[in-house]
Amino acid sequence: MRYAKRIDANQAEIIKAFAGLHCQVCIIGQPVDLIVYMPLNGVWQNVLVDIKDGSKPKSAQKLTRQQIEFFDSWRGAKVIIRSIDDVLSTYSGV
Repeated sequence: MRYAKRIDANQAEIIKAFAGLHCQVCIIGQPVDLIVYMPLNGVWQNVLVDIKDGSKPKSAQKLTRQQIEFFDSWRGAKVIIRSIDDVLSTYSGV
């Protein structure tokens, strides 16, 4: 299965925000943007992260069909991040 390779304009600042919270970040790019080791619901775990540019219209922030299928089949934790505020609200700290 092929996935589009696009980097959102806010990716660098999102990665920096996660790193600033002492999360480990791995850029994978396909089918989602990142794997982030972070506290989610009070437990450190690997979380799939897809970044969308929150400054774009909602229609331009949609997941691709392939991303939807992947997210639907993934049993682990996954989030969509559009801003640093999303990073902070997703990070539960421990």
